Amino acid sequence: MDIQTVTYMANDYDEAIAYFTQKWDFVLLQDEVQVEYDRRFILLASTKQATMKLLIKQAKTPDEKALVGRQAGEDVFLFLQTNDFDAEYARLKEKGVIFLKEPEVKPYGTVTIIEDLYGNKWDFIGN
Repeated sequence: MDIQTVTYMANDYDEAIAYFTQKWDFVLLQDEVQVEYDRRFILLASTKQATMKLLIKQAKTPDEKALVGRQAGEDVFLFLQTNDFDAEYARLKEKGVIFLKEPEVKPYGTVTIIEDLYGNKWDFIGN
């Protein structure tokens, strides 16, 4: 078994789509209104071929709104990996992506932490 999709809590559908597609160059795979569930079904991924996807869910209830930006508490929420760390780091930095620390070389690769639109932390790891 593989994990296929992770729910990502957002304040606003369009705001999240714009952020991930414009700043991180993610691909919008699906955007459809599901009237029967009173929601939009939005899937994003780092590439069209990515096996892992983000399902954007607009927070509506107070409990859901409390999760926006804190999906993993104070810890790292998700991990992004690249085969070309230097190029991707430079590209993201140029687009205004927020990095919480300078890259560090570790035994498993170069790593830094990205803060997304809502404050979730992502490890950014590469070779």
